[in-house]
Amino acid sequence: MGNKGPGLKEFCQKENEISAFTNTARALGVAEVDDTRDEVEIVLDDDLSAVQGINEETRITLKEVLTADLRPYLRDPRSQISMLDAKTLGLTEVSEVKKFLYTHNIDMDNRHHLKYLEKIFTEAVEFYDKYIRNPKQRKIPDELKDFSTTEGIITVFKTASGEGNRHHISKACALLRIAAVIDYIESDPFLSLIDEAFSELDKILKRNFKKSTEMEINHDHGNGNKRGNKDWYYVPTRSTMVPMRLMGYELRKKSREQIIAKLFHKPENRTDNVLDRTGSRIYTYNAAEAMKLFYHLFFNPDTAIFPGFNIRVSQTKNLGINQEFLRMALADPREAENLFSDLSVKVDDRELLEDRGSNYENKFSSPSYRALHVIFDFPFWTKDRRRVSFPVELQIVDLQAKVTNERRASHTEYKNRQRKEVRTRVTGNNLQTAYELEKKQK
Repeated sequence: MGNKGPGLKEFCQKENEISAFTNTARALGVAEVDDTRDEVEIVLDDDLSAVQGINEETRITLKEVLTADLRPYLRDPRSQISMLDAKTLGLTEVSEVKKFLYTHNIDMDNRHHLKYLEKIFTEAVEFYDKYIRNPKQRKIPDELKDFSTTEGIITVFKTASGEGNRHHISKACALLRIAAVIDYIESDPFLSLIDEAFSELDKILKRNFKKSTEMEINHDHGNGNKRGNKDWYYVPTRSTMVPMRLMGYELRKKSREQIIAKLFHKPENRTDNVLDRTGSRIYTYNAAEAMKLFYHLFFNPDTAIFPGFNIRVSQTKNLGINQEFLRMALADPREAENLFSDLSVKVDDRELLEDRGSNYENKFSSPSYRALHVIFDFPFWTKDRRRVSFPVELQIVDLQAKVTNERRASHTEYKNRQRKEVRTRVTGNNLQTAYELEKKQK
C-alpha cells in the first residue's frame, strides 16, 4: 500500500506531460498511440521469411493484409472518438487553467464569466448526485464544490489532473465532463429553442386533435358501441374529412437532465443527434388506421398538418415512402397492416439495423417496442420572428402494439441500461482508472 501513492503520482506526472500530444492525436482521430502494429510487422517478417515456397512479392502482400488497419472501415458508432473522453487535460497550474478557459471565451477575471462557471458547475454537481452517483458512493466532497471563487474552480481542474487529493480524481474529472456538456447546451442556440418548439407543436396538435367530449357528432363504430368519452379524433381544421377516431395522443419533451444524459450516450452525439428530445406519440386502434393517419398527417394535400417533404428518411429508420405508394397500400386494410408490420419491425429490430450500420439506432430501446417512427423538421416562427426548423420525433402506435409495449417493454430496465452507459462514460477513462488498469496489466 505504501507504494500506491507515489506510483500514482508518477503516473499522473507522466500523463500530464504528454497530454498535449495525446489530445492532439485524439483530435485527429487517434485514441492512443499504439506501437502494436509495428511489433506485429517485425514478427511477421521473421515468420513469413521462414515459410518455404513464398516469393518476396507474395510475402509482402500477406504482411500488408495481416497488418492492415481496419478501424476506418468499421461503422460501430460506439468506437467514435470524442475529446470529452480525454484521460487528462494536463492542467496543473493556475495559469494553464485560465488559458484553457480563455480558449473557450471564458475569462476567469471577469465576474460575469465567473458567475456563469459557478452556475454550470453547480448544475454539474446536481446531475452527478442525482444521475451518476451510486447510492452507496459518497457525494462530491466540499473541496470540489466551492464554485464561487476562482481558486475553487481551479481546484477541480487541478484535482482531475492528479494534483491534490488523489481519491477525488474520478469525481473531479466527472464534474469537468458534465460541466462541458452543460456549457455546450447553454451556448447552443438550437437547444435553447426546445421550449418554443414544444409550445408550437402543442398548439398544432390541440387544433387538430379533439376529445370526444369536444365533438358535436356521435358516431356508431359498426359494432353497436357509440363513441366513448375516452376517444379522440383527428379533425384537420382546414379539411372537411370525416373525423378519424383515435385512442389518444401524448406530447413528449425531454427534461434538462435527459438532454444532458442523451449527449453522453454516444461519443459523437451533438445537437443534431439528439433527435427525440421533443415529439408526440399517437395511439390508433389498429395498424391499418396507423398507416392511414400517417398518410393524412403528412401526404394528403387536403388533410396534412406536417410537411411530408421534411421527413428525414435516412434517420426515420423506415422504408422510403411516397404518396402513391401509400395510396395503393391503404386501398386494402390488410396490405396496410402488413406495411405497418414491416415498418415497425425495421424500427425495432436492433440486429438488422446494426447490420446496416445505422448511426441512429437507440440501443437502449426494448426490441418489443413497435411503432411507426418518423423524424421530420418542424418549421415554425419564433417569438423574435425568426423562421426555424426543429427536428421532431413522431411515433404512431396501434392498439395491439401499445398492449404489447406495456406488457413486455420495461421502462425501468430501459432507464437502468441508459444510466449505466452514461455513468460508465462520465466516470471512466481518467488518470485514476488508467493507473489502476496499467497496474492490472503488469
